[in-house]
Amino acid sequence: MAAADIEICRVAPGHRDVRWCFDRYFEEIDRRFETGFDVSEGAGESLDIYAPPMGALLIVRRGDEPVGCGALARRREGFAEIKRMASTKANSDWCAVVEDLQV
Repeated sequence: MAAADIEICRVAPGHRDVRWCFDRYFEEIDRRFETGFDVSEGAGESLDIYAPPMGALLIVRRGDEPVGCGALARRREGFAEIKRMASTKANSDWCAVVEDLQV
């Protein structure tokens, strides 16, 4: 996927594509661990931590199809985590997503 083929959109935590992308993220994490991954440990956190002004959610789309996501959660002044970086495409250009998550 070339950068010109994608659109990166900031969305609210309740946006329909957020749950879809996060579900793909947790499925991928589950596949990578030999014993699986307990989704309830990560999936249970409130999406409010990604709401402005303390957070941000980005959805990466190709056309109308979500193909990835990235999230920013500020934990305290001067400290934030980039979380939930996921893509349905192995060749995604994540530089643009990381640039958009920087505050």
